[in-house]
Amino acid sequence: QQACGLAGREAGRVCTHTTARSRGGPFWASSWNPFEIAMAPSPPSTAGTLRSTLGKGALPSTLGRPPASIANPVKRQADVLEMMSYVRSLGIDMARESEMLWIAEEAFNAPLPPGWTEHFDDQGRTYFYHTSSRQSAWQHPLDEVFRDVAMYWRRIMAAGGFWDVDEELFDLEERIREDLADWMELFDESGNKFYFNRKTEQSCFDDPRHSAYHALYTRIRMVNVMKKKLPLLAIAPRPT
Repeated sequence: QQACGLAGREAGRVCTHTTARSRGGPFWASSWNPFEIAMAPSPPSTAGTLRSTLGKGALPSTLGRPPASIANPVKRQADVLEMMSYVRSLGIDMARESEMLWIAEEAFNAPLPPGWTEHFDDQGRTYFYHTSSRQSAWQHPLDEVFRDVAMYWRRIMAAGGFWDVDEELFDLEERIREDLADWMELFDESGNKFYFNRKTEQSCFDDPRHSAYHALYTRIRMVNVMKKKLPLLAIAPRPT
């Protein structure tokens, strides 16, 4: 099994190689109806970072209007020890970087990428299950994204403006567009829809657009929140 292109890097997708026949060519003109395997989820075998979150996401505003569940995540409750542990897992120093605690709160309440669900084991611990790959994980699939977001804050404060981070997000969106251009919608001999990358010859059951853009929109939304918290830096010109 291999990661599903950029979508796999951003949201933990798992792909399988499948012999297929084409029906209709590129998938951009078709509606989304990914084939999912029904199976009761089981928790991961080893313990790791624990946290709680729930929800679903969609495309960034530049490519489609995001639903309210992404733009306005539902607030979840966590006890003090759980939140302290989660703050540390994001690499945030609670004593020296208290102004960044809002990032941990946003991350804790972040909606899950498409295809992921939240569950509890028999000890009450939270874990996450990916329906198509049948894989479970203790760590929320977007935790790495929020560690990057914490680094955005540090970089913005050090530079005195948002220009570098804005350019990085613009370049990331362009790379996503380029990567997704290689994906096609296909059907196997049983009529099950899946997605095939003509360049890498990878295939997966999940539409790679959804997880890739979910992670991208999460980054964009968090930077927009930063601009509201740092309005002077948001309008600061790049030094010449």
